[in-house]
Amino acid sequence: MAKIPLDCLLCVTSDGSYSNFNLIDGTKYTFSFNLHTFEKMLESQLGLEAERFIRVGKSLIINRDFIFMIDIQRKEITLADSELRCKITIGASKDAVKSLKDIMERYFNFKRIKI
Repeated sequence: MAKIPLDCLLCVTSDGSYSNFNLIDGTKYTFSFNLHTFEKMLESQLGLEAERFIRVGKSLIINRDFIFMIDIQRKEITLADSELRCKITIGASKDAVKSLKDIMERYFNFKRIKI
């Protein structure tokens, strides 16, 4: 058992029956349960606050509070803290990345600045 503060958890990736947790300080942990089990844990323990976590495709759950950039063409999602001290880029399918972008724009007022 581990106690992980929500504001430290960037994302959880799937590795078969295992889940890899990536924290904001660069620490990674592996647990012996799949993403579906983790989703159920989030719902039962956090209630509505579980909405902070978004399932992206089959193998990724991200903390929407850390979304920095969504690049559909490169099929990448970049997560970062507000000071950009910690930044990771994760690949996903084009459909999954596009779906995430649509969700963020529709439900969470995700603003874009074209650069």
